[in-house]
Amino acid sequence: SNGLQQYTVSPNSHFHVLTRNNSKGKKYPELVQDRALDREEQAELSLTLTALDGGSPLRSGTA
Repeated sequence: SNGLQQYTVSPNSHFHVLTRNNSKGKKYPELVQDRALDREEQAELSLTLTALDGGSPLRSGTA
């Protein structure tokens, strides 16, 4: 299917992303925190969220 299939987040030790379905079957991302944030340890954190479709060729978009 060409529709949205999954989301990914740039590799990091603080977060991962789950692809969820709402009550109407529409997919959405849920960002999950895996470990505490510590500003003294890391002042800034950048994330890249990527949406992937199921088409051929595979298409993606980032934010």
